[in-house]
Amino acid sequence: YKEISTFNYGKLSYELGYDAEALPVLRNFLTQYPQSSYAAEAQDLMVNVLSNTSNYKEALDIYEGLKNPGVQSQRNYPKILYNRAQQLLSDRQVAEADRLLQKVIAAKYSEQFAPLAHFWLGELDYAKGNYAVSVNHYKQYLSKPVQNAEANPAHAQYNLGYGLLMMEDYASAQQAFEQAYTGTTNNAMRLDITARIGDCLYMRKQFADASRRYQQLVDASAPAADYALYQLGMIAGAQNNPALKTTTLVSIAKRYPNSPLIQTANLEIANTHLVNEDFNAALPYLDNILRSNATALKPEALLKQGLALYNLGRAANAITSLETLVKQYPQSEEATVAIETLRTIYVEEGKTQDYVALMKKLGRSVDDDVADSLMYYAAELQWSDGKKEQALKSFEAYLKTYPDGNNAVKAHYQVAEVYRADKKDMTTAMRHYEAVIAKAPNAFAERSMLSASRIAYFDMKNYTLAAEKYGQLKAYATSENNRFEALRGLVRSYYYSGNYAQAETSANELAAMPSAASDDKMFASLVLGKAALNRGDCGAATPHLKKVVALNKAEPAAEARYEIASCLLKQNKLAEAEEAAFEVINKSGSYEDWVTRSYILLGDIFMAQKDYFNAKATYQSVAENATNEALRNEAKAKLAKAEDADATKSKIGG
Repeated sequence: YKEISTFNYGKLSYELGYDAEALPVLRNFLTQYPQSSYAAEAQDLMVNVLSNTSNYKEALDIYEGLKNPGVQSQRNYPKILYNRAQQLLSDRQVAEADRLLQKVIAAKYSEQFAPLAHFWLGELDYAKGNYAVSVNHYKQYLSKPVQNAEANPAHAQYNLGYGLLMMEDYASAQQAFEQAYTGTTNNAMRLDITARIGDCLYMRKQFADASRRYQQLVDASAPAADYALYQLGMIAGAQNNPALKTTTLVSIAKRYPNSPLIQTANLEIANTHLVNEDFNAALPYLDNILRSNATALKPEALLKQGLALYNLGRAANAITSLETLVKQYPQSEEATVAIETLRTIYVEEGKTQDYVALMKKLGRSVDDDVADSLMYYAAELQWSDGKKEQALKSFEAYLKTYPDGNNAVKAHYQVAEVYRADKKDMTTAMRHYEAVIAKAPNAFAERSMLSASRIAYFDMKNYTLAAEKYGQLKAYATSENNRFEALRGLVRSYYYSGNYAQAETSANELAAMPSAASDDKMFASLVLGKAALNRGDCGAATPHLKKVVALNKAEPAAEARYEIASCLLKQNKLAEAEEAAFEVINKSGSYEDWVTRSYILLGDIFMAQKDYFNAKATYQSVAENATNEALRNEAKAKLAKAEDADATKSKIGG
């Protein structure tokens, strides 16, 4: 009778909506009566109870062990898959989240969750650079949109626009951005969309309409106003108005002295003067770049300085600039042009022996240059013919023969891309990306920094290395998107590597960015909350932690809930602390360690209340049932103290 009554009590509790009551009863029933004829139904009920209490991890484990799940469990299954995938995304387990989202789409009763799965699969594929696949997922979502926080039609159109932009389908991208603009009231998002519509119009050579969009950003003093001004300058150049182009680009440094586009503008101004053969006018702008920290632009600036000086008849000065380029940036594409230009100058000057001597001084013989080029271009020919495996072997053979060859950087990058995208061998890919990065600046350095950062963070989960790579990317990046991704990565990498001081600095910068998404704001709040806790300032920490709970359903929320409860205990707000601890238990069931810590915290609260009976029972339960050995030992130690306190109280009472 006890078996039947226990089962019925658990079932009735579930049917009446008392999930907190039903869960321990059903769990205890399955522990005591694993062979019961009611076990399958009890497991089925457990799936639904766990789903209702957000313990999607255990619900999924039990469901996938059921031979004949009930209809209600089958209906809950897409919800469980989707929400578990969301938790995994938040916990950086991207591959497993991707797998579960694919299962959502294939599951029965997935009408509500399949569109949401498409939305997040779109996000994942965009991050991997699979833009065509990403675009298809966003279109699938938009065909039957379901709204859930960040997953909504406006965001889907916005993300679709970016995917189409990366695919260079500018007309379709513009249409998606325009629909996103109409669908949102978020001013920061609208300003970014305005810039992207301007870009689409610019690429379609609809300069009048593009100018109007960019001017709106300048007039609104938008975060991208410096970029808009730069684009207005470029439009003036495209419309054959070099004077207006130069004036507009010069104004960037005056109006936005901290803009990262100042040196890029200087290079464009110099290019404008060079095209007009006003070589003297170009030189000051090239000098500005060479005196700046814009490392990525320096090879091009040195090359153009050398060419300008050569055209001014200052051959000796030109040689100095070009030799500096070849010595300082030997793996840049500009170095190859510089060598050809140096050969021309020396031949014209009748100093061919000096050219040969220079090549030897640089460790490059003329014969070696020819052999290097032939071997590399043979490999590249295989690559362009689609013979990737043959090309890979040829590139690797080239790198073995010419480890510091003229084309080594490009070969390393192509090898890295094959190992990353095709072979999924991230360790080998990382080694080749590192070789490209070590030779920065070059045409592949920024892309290599981005890929290396993602591999370190997502695949290797080496957060110290990821922080280093994201830091390099942030300092080097020439695109706003890459700078933003670098900052997001820095915040997370510093946090997970335990470098809270650096994490806090980056988190404040991230939180202040108008383009920060809700997940960025959530993580910034978690970092700021934890940093305040490290200083022992619960008052400052709690508002940040509450923001995390409001914005997240995964492990960060579990951690934040626990820290809020812990703070309340430290502040001696015992009733509130008890309520907060139970909130972790009831709402973060997928995260066993945080639930276990919360039970221990409940024991601490009972101890503070001198309720030794409940304190002992709570500690004993953890000591007997916890799977985390460290927490089990902590509970045992606290149980011993509770028993001593209870014994002392009894003696005094007696």
